[in-house]
Amino acid sequence: MAVFMSLSTQAGCEASACTGLAQAHIMQGQAQQALAWAEQAVAWPEAPLQGHLLYAQALRMTGQAAGAVAHCERVLRHAPTSVALMTSLALAQRDAGQVAAAEQTCEQALKLVPQDLALHQNLANLRQARGALKEAEAGYRQVLRLKPGHPMALCELGHVTSKQGRIDEARACFEAAVRTDARLAPAWRALAQIEEQAGHIEQACQHLIQALQADGRDARSWFDLGRLQMQNAPEAAMAALEEGLRRSPSDKQAWLRLCQLAFARGAFQRGLAASTQWTISQPHEAQAHYFKALFCRSLGRADESLHAARQAMALAPVDALALECLYLQTAAHLDMGDLSAAQQGAQQLDELASGPVQQANVHEIQAGIDILSGQIARGMAHYEASMALLPERFAPRAAICAAALYRSDLGDDSVLGEVRRVMAPFNPFRQPAYFANERRLDKVLRVGYVSGDLRQHSCAYFLAPLLSAHDPDAVSVVAYSTCAQQDATTERLRQHVDVWRDVAHLGAQQLRQQIREDGIDILIDLSGFTDGGRLQALSRRAAPVQCAWLGYLGTSGLEAMDYRLTDEWVNPPDLDRLMTERALRLPRPYVCYEADTSAPAPSPLPLQHRGQVTFGSFNVLQKISPECVAMWAGALQRVVGSRLVLKTRALSNAGVREALCEAFAAHGITPDRLDLLNWIEGQQHHLDLYARIDVALDTYPYNGVTTSCEAMWMGVPVVSRYGSAAVSRQGLTLLRSVGLAALAVPDNDLFAQACADLVSDASALAELRGSLRERMRSSALMDRDGLAREVESAYRAMWRNWCLGGTTL
Repeated sequence: MAVFMSLSTQAGCEASACTGLAQAHIMQGQAQQALAWAEQAVAWPEAPLQGHLLYAQALRMTGQAAGAVAHCERVLRHAPTSVALMTSLALAQRDAGQVAAAEQTCEQALKLVPQDLALHQNLANLRQARGALKEAEAGYRQVLRLKPGHPMALCELGHVTSKQGRIDEARACFEAAVRTDARLAPAWRALAQIEEQAGHIEQACQHLIQALQADGRDARSWFDLGRLQMQNAPEAAMAALEEGLRRSPSDKQAWLRLCQLAFARGAFQRGLAASTQWTISQPHEAQAHYFKALFCRSLGRADESLHAARQAMALAPVDALALECLYLQTAAHLDMGDLSAAQQGAQQLDELASGPVQQANVHEIQAGIDILSGQIARGMAHYEASMALLPERFAPRAAICAAALYRSDLGDDSVLGEVRRVMAPFNPFRQPAYFANERRLDKVLRVGYVSGDLRQHSCAYFLAPLLSAHDPDAVSVVAYSTCAQQDATTERLRQHVDVWRDVAHLGAQQLRQQIREDGIDILIDLSGFTDGGRLQALSRRAAPVQCAWLGYLGTSGLEAMDYRLTDEWVNPPDLDRLMTERALRLPRPYVCYEADTSAPAPSPLPLQHRGQVTFGSFNVLQKISPECVAMWAGALQRVVGSRLVLKTRALSNAGVREALCEAFAAHGITPDRLDLLNWIEGQQHHLDLYARIDVALDTYPYNGVTTSCEAMWMGVPVVSRYGSAAVSRQGLTLLRSVGLAALAVPDNDLFAQACADLVSDASALAELRGSLRERMRSSALMDRDGLAREVESAYRAMWRNWCLGGTTL
């Protein structure tokens, strides 16, 4: 091109230089630049014929086919026998929609050069375009007589015979074409279509791969390949769709397929990237915003999900998609703790829902609102309604079991009865006859941990110490993460395991199969019936030995769950009747706490400079049962002038605050003695609030675990009431482990007295505040190596029993 630029500045060379520059730009696909230079070329009286041909071509490339027709006709008056001009005119006429005229032009040119292959090919193409298949077929056969094996003629002959229903002939033509020219992408695509129609999907995919090797720029081939691979090769399908969309981002169906695949496979980050790009390329497409909302919610980004769902609703206010968007909006409000907005959304959904699936979804949304509001019984009733509508759905069954643990009005035996009733369809269980695991007592045990909390979550404070202290000569660890959300904690946990599997997208049967294929000897369930729990998969036994630990404190009610790792304070032997698993008691606290290394130092005792006792609890609202309110009120009455600070997300709702104040008022505690705080984002701000608290009050019947450890780490002692169920004995084992067993008591009166005794000596309380962190650090509660050795010993005992033919110890 540089040579032509130089020539264009020299007298006498202008026309040829401009022609050369136009040619160069056309070869690079730069139509506007080519048109500019060609226009200069044809302006010269001595312009070469090539310049006029390029000018016509550039006009066609820029969508000016009528102008190209006029120019070719004008030049033909001066060169009426130019076959090249006639060919250019025919192409321009075709592009201008003048098909009949284009055919006539080709026929006139053929009278001058009856052996011209290109003219015969163009004429046959024109006839095929207007549906004259017999005439087109004759034209292609003429080309093949003139030049046997002509690849494009074979390809087009394949098209016309295919359109006439002669599929075998068509296949033979396409195969002959690619034998002659393996780079002929249209022939490979046509072969793929034939194989697809015959049901030969794998062969069709292979042909499309050949087409893309010949011409990787063709978006249609990428889209077809992705579509065909969706069922049997979903990962490859996603890659093909992404490749095609990079070339043609306007294809709605391809975006839709990509997002559907990403969601089905749990590839939420990848799906969010795709849906975000879709909203950019097609900002008025409601489904693009809907999928963005869906992926954001799946990744725990509730505020972004809400915004995207609103955009989708604005674009599709009345169709079926609108109901899905309304559901996402409501769920986002619930996730963000905006219970008033969530309640409004639930009411709208209730009015619009039709059919059991939609109605069940509404019941589950309403159940979530009720439980976060502290209305546990009402929430359970909605889950019961969902279960009645969709008996096969596991989620409402799990939610009923989890919610029952918060009920202070249900006896412990009643809770067990509820769990047995709800889980009845999954019992009795018949163990598979065979596991391929090697029954060797001294081998390195392959231990799997299944959890929805392998991220920034309270359970990570207790799981990380064990994983980091495991002896690689004793166990080989496989982690199964059932949550799509990942963060820095995820990456830290990943460093302590041998194999990490993201399994959020797997169904129960798929997860069970994956665990069996991994050859897991002992499977540890860390989530139970909480979010991310996968007990449905474990209910049909995924490993020879299955054990519950840590994340869920109630029983599973499942015969397939063999053991529960615990201690004698959480699950004393005389209360074994309250769980279906066999208790395997560690001779130490069953957990080890890993403190936040960024936590500030404990503050001075507020009582000493305020002269007023401040109690506090940062537990979730659903743990604050009616019995818990009565217990706390007793402590406030016993300690005259004391105050209570509560902090939880649900307290952002005015109705929740009012109901809680009324509950305390019923026990003689006026609202002016309560400080009700909304959730504060950020761990540092959260920990700083302990500077306001003298003594932390545990919840009942569902004790705190992380919250209690966190309070003690900040120098704030915890007073706890224990009962008979494991959920109400967490405070007992934690306090015993740090030498504060006297602060765990069995009834409300002793609870109030323990609180009063603790604050009666401000100097002693201040001394405890200053020493509590070191007391924890030197206790069994933070002895990770001690926990790891005892847990590994327990695993070995479980394994020995299985190898010797037992089910449980």
